[in-house]
Amino acid sequence: MIASRKRLLPVKVLAAIFVVIFLIAAVALSSFHMDAYEAISGVSGHDVPQTLAMELAIIFAAFMALFVLMVSIVRVSNRRLIDNYRQERRLSHAVTSAEEADHAKSIFLSDISHALRTPLNTIIGFSEIMREETFGPLGNAQYKSYAGDIQQSGRQLLSTINDLLDLSRIQAGQAELDEKPVDLAQCLENVARMWSERPEAEMVTFDFDLPTRLPPIMADEELIRHILQNLLANSIKHTLEGSITVWAHVRLDGNLEFGVTDTGIGIPPEELAELTDRFSQIDESWKRKFEGTGLGLALVKALLAHHDGDVSITSEVGVGTTVTCFIPRERVLLGSEIRNQVA
Repeated sequence: MIASRKRLLPVKVLAAIFVVIFLIAAVALSSFHMDAYEAISGVSGHDVPQTLAMELAIIFAAFMALFVLMVSIVRVSNRRLIDNYRQERRLSHAVTSAEEADHAKSIFLSDISHALRTPLNTIIGFSEIMREETFGPLGNAQYKSYAGDIQQSGRQLLSTINDLLDLSRIQAGQAELDEKPVDLAQCLENVARMWSERPEAEMVTFDFDLPTRLPPIMADEELIRHILQNLLANSIKHTLEGSITVWAHVRLDGNLEFGVTDTGIGIPPEELAELTDRFSQIDESWKRKFEGTGLGLALVKALLAHHDGDVSITSEVGVGTTVTCFIPRERVLLGSEIRNQVA
């Protein structure tokens, strides 16, 4: 960008260069022609001033034409360079402003999430005490039901705040991985079985397609669990009745994939590309029926990117959805690598 600030050549410098070249060429050519004329005609050089003047005039005219052409080229090039530089400056300023705004927004979300968690935990704790009637009966069964609703709503809100906090921390560059060998098969099975016991999963059947010798991966186990929890939450929410399969396998190229396949409502093809954006949901008609902020898959994508991985989604409306999480082979531990990591 610094180089583009400079013009090719100022016109005055270009003119001076052409004058110098013309004088050198004129002297050289006149000397050559005079010597050649004397050799051919045997006439003294003092007798050919008219011929030499004509030759110099022709050379000067040619140089002037070339000079005008070069000046035109330089002016056009300078104008283009200046326009490109200005456009580059505008784009650079826009990108910098967007990055600064996004960073400030991430820090704000992180701060506000921290501020909300403390009172929310208090609400959840007191509602649980009331629901369990720890210090005695409430006096009315309806109060106990209300306390349960408060507790459930508080936990949902806390889950959303935690997702928002994790996402903002990752985007602000404040998240650090606690990496260690993770038994992925055991982790996936434990999380899935825990979610299968939730009331909202009562009409859903859970299946597993996990190889017996699935190699461990080098990762942050808590974040891997968080990834699967978000995938299962989405699958359960959009699978009114059917099955959810948790699977994993090692590809032929050594990379590892794991994911969740459900028989839920499916996703229209035109909405798949934006589904991993923050606050993105399936179309408006489903928002009223399936509540949520749309943070789940965006957080999954961010957490996988933090592990050098990625996420992809395939779906068919009325058939179901498969979310595939990609882990690069550099994080897949084989026998000797496991021993080295443990050591």
